[in-house]
Amino acid sequence: MSKPIHYGLSQTDGGVAEHLVLDLLFEYDSKHRGRPIRLRELAEATNRTGDIPLFEENARLIIEGLHSRHTIVVEPTTTTIQDCRLSLTHNGRREAERARTQRETRDANRDACRHALLHWLDQEEYDDSYINLARFFTHPLSHFWGYPFEIKHFDHALSWLSDKGLVVPYAALGPNSTARITIEGADCVQQHPWNIYAYLKGKTVSGNQNIHVGGDFTGQLGVTGHGNVTQTQDQKVDIKKIMEVLEGVRSQIPSLGLEEQDAKGLHETIDEIEEKGNNGTLDQEEKGSLLKRITGYLSNASAVLGPIFLAGVQNLLDSGA
Repeated sequence: MSKPIHYGLSQTDGGVAEHLVLDLLFEYDSKHRGRPIRLRELAEATNRTGDIPLFEENARLIIEGLHSRHTIVVEPTTTTIQDCRLSLTHNGRREAERARTQRETRDANRDACRHALLHWLDQEEYDDSYINLARFFTHPLSHFWGYPFEIKHFDHALSWLSDKGLVVPYAALGPNSTARITIEGADCVQQHPWNIYAYLKGKTVSGNQNIHVGGDFTGQLGVTGHGNVTQTQDQKVDIKKIMEVLEGVRSQIPSLGLEEQDAKGLHETIDEIEEKGNNGTLDQEEKGSLLKRITGYLSNASAVLGPIFLAGVQNLLDSGA
């Protein structure tokens, strides 16, 4: 059986297959109560023929995992383990029902996706670069009880993790967004594996601390140092770093779903920051005021990119770039 991590998640293809087979057995059992069936036949009977290679490659893990939890009865075979016939037990039906309830519950999906995305980013973090989030959907952690997370739950998880200072997202030019884990996010994974809330509850932050500290970033979203960062009003404005983020926002304004007046105001504010920054008249106070105006416009965006851009601009405010 795959090592338990978080209810309904797995870090291996075998674990995902195990969750999926449990659900498909439940579907099959509802029509053919108690009738045993082979994995290949199960895939065919439930219109999942594309999963036959996955089931057969992981047959031993699937069968041993489900059997160890007393969720299936296994009829022995004299050939290969793939030819074993399986049927659900009473305990198996109850577990499958609980899993389906979890999959159909918004909060359960959001909770699982938060943990999955944070741990995936932690595993992928090899340097200071931002990671293409499209790759998440090719990893076993992108599945909840055997089925891929919906985009809406992924979007919510990314925004939530960003709000908590555990992840820094960045919407690049083009269809794929990117992100990286912060020092706090990595600390959360180390201290409280699969329990983000325990980490956040036990974390005490004094009033003058910057909770979005994320290490020595060299990516598009700005720089914060290790430990606590204190910014002063007379520090030089890094217009190049600011515009690396705002250029992305400006290029996507037509796609943000903003009202015409908000879209116009957002474009003009970015232009104003760029002009004043390039001629050296933009100080920290005015920069902060203009960036806050931008966050106001972005909070009205109806498109998926809205929260991602909002988090990026908020990071500029927090970092004092």
